[in-house]
Amino acid sequence: MPIRGALALISLLVASGLGGCASLRCQPSVIAVAKKDERARLETPLGWHQTESGRIEEAPMTTVREYWVQAEDGGWYRVSIQQFNAVSIGDRLEVCR
Repeated sequence: MPIRGALALISLLVASGLGGCASLRCQPSVIAVAKKDERARLETPLGWHQTESGRIEEAPMTTVREYWVQAEDGGWYRVSIQQFNAVSIGDRLEVCR
């Protein structure tokens, strides 16, 4: 029972610590969109997978898409695909600074 209690306490501390970081990092701000940019990068996921033939292989590389908008002051902000598709150059958008 003491191990479960310790694990529960550690989980609670980690969860509360992560929540605190997230709230300190995001300061909502409204920007005017000057540019939009869609970027793609290759990422190698950790781990292994089983092929159709039953072989175990390292997980294949995947393409990760990122969506960015630039404010009139020159700062770039990563946004969701929904935000990216909904906004046009010159529109105002709420982002986290």
